[in-house]
Amino acid sequence: MNWEKFRSYAVFALAVGAFAWLFARGSDSPLVDEPAPAFSLPIVAGDGAETGDRVRLADLRGQVVVLDFWASWCGPCRDSVGDLSALAKKYEARGVRFFGINGEALPAQAFPIIERQWGFMYPIIRDDRNEAHVAYQVQAFPTLFVIDRTQKVRYGVAGVPTRAQLEREITSVLE
Repeated sequence: MNWEKFRSYAVFALAVGAFAWLFARGSDSPLVDEPAPAFSLPIVAGDGAETGDRVRLADLRGQVVVLDFWASWCGPCRDSVGDLSALAKKYEARGVRFFGINGEALPAQAFPIIERQWGFMYPIIRDDRNEAHVAYQVQAFPTLFVIDRTQKVRYGVAGVPTRAQLEREITSVLE
């Protein structure tokens, strides 16, 4: 192998490594320690979908809220649903509520199908005008937020945190 070819491979490998490290690490949101932006969005799959319920952040005061902004084309989003669902079930009795927020222009009937196929164990809410996406400054998928009982953002990350990291963030606001 000649020197130029080796150098090209080395630069490429470093760039991929840096990107992977950044993506796996995630990035803190500028909303951390700020009041969580209000929203009122319809539930399109899961508990409350059949009755046309809406999720209003104001109605969740006193509970810890985990928001999972995701997209149907996002592989890491799909991969993270299992861990998020397990945590949703584990912390449900302690007043932690999980919601998946999607802003895609998908037909309404797609959401229950995705819910079943991906294994969502928490409601999916639709942000068809992307108002919550803008308010929460979502720039990548998935993006996760943990909101404390006073409705202050305590954790925000683009990318997929480990299950242990997310659990630490949840338990820190429960204490």
